[in-house]
Amino acid sequence: MTDINFLITVPRFSKKGEYYSFPFGLAYISSYLKSKGFNIFCVNLCHYPENQTTKEILEQWIKEKNISVILTGGMSGHWDLIDDVINTAKKIKPEITTVAGGPLVTADPELAMDNMKLDYGIIGEGEITAGELAFALSQNKSIENIRGIIYRKENKLCCNNEQPPILDLDSLPFPDYESLGYDEWIELMKYSGQNPVLENYDVVRYSPIIGSRSCPFSCTFCYHPLGKVYRQRSLDNIFKEIDFLIDKYGSNFISFQDELFSVNHERMYECADRIKRYNIKWEAQFRVNNVTRDMLKRLKESNLHYMGFGVENISDKILKSMKKMITKAEIENAFKLAYEEKIFCSGNILLGDPEDTVETMDESIEWWKKHQHYNISLIFIKTIPDSPDYQYAIKNNIIKDKLKYVRNNFPIVNLTKIPDKQFNQIKKEVWGYRKSLKYVLDAELINSEKLPEKYSTNNYYSLTTACPACNHTDKYKAFMKTMTKYQTLNCKNCYARIKIEQKKAFYDEYNLFKMISNKYLQRFYVFLLKKEYVKPDNKFIIVIKKYTKKLLKKAD
Repeated sequence: MTDINFLITVPRFSKKGEYYSFPFGLAYISSYLKSKGFNIFCVNLCHYPENQTTKEILEQWIKEKNISVILTGGMSGHWDLIDDVINTAKKIKPEITTVAGGPLVTADPELAMDNMKLDYGIIGEGEITAGELAFALSQNKSIENIRGIIYRKENKLCCNNEQPPILDLDSLPFPDYESLGYDEWIELMKYSGQNPVLENYDVVRYSPIIGSRSCPFSCTFCYHPLGKVYRQRSLDNIFKEIDFLIDKYGSNFISFQDELFSVNHERMYECADRIKRYNIKWEAQFRVNNVTRDMLKRLKESNLHYMGFGVENISDKILKSMKKMITKAEIENAFKLAYEEKIFCSGNILLGDPEDTVETMDESIEWWKKHQHYNISLIFIKTIPDSPDYQYAIKNNIIKDKLKYVRNNFPIVNLTKIPDKQFNQIKKEVWGYRKSLKYVLDAELINSEKLPEKYSTNNYYSLTTACPACNHTDKYKAFMKTMTKYQTLNCKNCYARIKIEQKKAFYDEYNLFKMISNKYLQRFYVFLLKKEYVKPDNKFIIVIKKYTKKLLKKAD
């Protein structure tokens, strides 16, 4: 095998010390290529200080390690970050071979190849394809028979046949946690706002794990970049990885990242029984149509911490349009039982389905207002490439410029037949509900005491509150996260979402002038994001957005 070096690069999804989703796709590619004997180096740009530029970091790696091929990838919403890695690598070493994969390429391979300095795109599951491509590049062999790649030949795009799905997921090595800086990443979850109840625990060593690929359902707003064939790892294989994470990283919280965990109840119960022996907490995604009280009791006994429910809408008409295969009655039953059993759960109501009307939207909004204790978010559909909703938007010329749409991070588009003016008014009202926290339950703040401890530069406070949903009184150790009027908490007893006035809770930190400044900066930033007539690569608007974000951070 020709001795060439590969550099797997995690784009700068976040600043150092800020939370981001662990890049499992690249971690699996790295471990697979290493298992095949290739010379693999890894760099995670998220773990470098902000004053070190992407160019400085990559230049050091590319020159010191004599890198011939750079591999990167990610979600469609990370277009500019991935593009930055590819462009920077080409500037440093014009002859370097660039390869990218993940949903960004899989959803629209031609769009990626036409607008990025890519030599090869990997479509779908990447392990087998990356291995075959790496072998061909190392041996200077033909790539024409490698399935799952897109490339140029004589200035024309060539897209080879799809790679068959990997049916035996147990045959894959575990993700390359170490090389992508997992020991640093595992510290980032607790105060990230991703799961507020985690902040109640003294020590959180949060570890996501993927037990299956794809999903047996085909909801219209969803897209499955790993194909349409649902496959599961064996529980023995999953628990070997859990053992590794506990032994190596001290994990005490397992998060199953499967698109759907509860497909098979027998398997679900076996998994719960096995994880119970570890005395650690865990979470997963569930369907509302198979929830029973006995099921919840059994899962709770296994230290289940959180259930993510696929809600998506309240109108039976819209649920049918979305192909959710659930009903409003099943949604209400699942949340009622979970609330009574005191299990933390949440879900999303998605507005803006093509069949949505003012009446169906009102039905969902009014239901949401009355059920704040259920931790359900009210949001609009993000039309994600290459979901059925996205295909509908393209077919009906609702999205006119695919590149602009992706690089603007999927601005909300009107898929409905509601007139734009009326649709935008509903959208504005919903945004106002979420921002003002108007319908979130008001907790009684009984006492607040400033503590000598700090989190970063923030002072901790000991807060005593009474929950308006269950009347339970409890203490929290918290700090002021943003300069806004309210801060939300979750009741430790019933898990209802509650709010407190920051002026009273964090009496030494709250500043009215900063709060007002923050409010208008937020509005200005949202205004900039919504200006679709501005080209995404407009240098002026990029500078303004970055400056506004910095001001917001200072205000917070």
